[in-house]
Amino acid sequence: MLLCYPPSLLTQRLLTSAADTDVKAMVNYENNVREFHASLRKFYYHHLFEASEFSSASFKQLPQFSPKIRKTQENTNED
Repeated sequence: MLLCYPPSLLTQRLLTSAADTDVKAMVNYENNVREFHASLRKFYYHHLFEASEFSSASFKQLPQFSPKIRKTQENTNED
């Protein structure tokens, strides 16, 4: 079945996809946050329960959040 979307809806979908604010981008971001949270848990649990001390050297190994951003060309090839 062929669906006919109004031009305003098509424009909205195109713009949200181009801005990386569509549902796929939101789910991707939430997955990145979950991965980061898991790395933080692993880092801190090790220092809380296994390591004997928390030094400035170990503080430099603290995980940093860096979300994976989709490329713009991927956005235009969706749907």
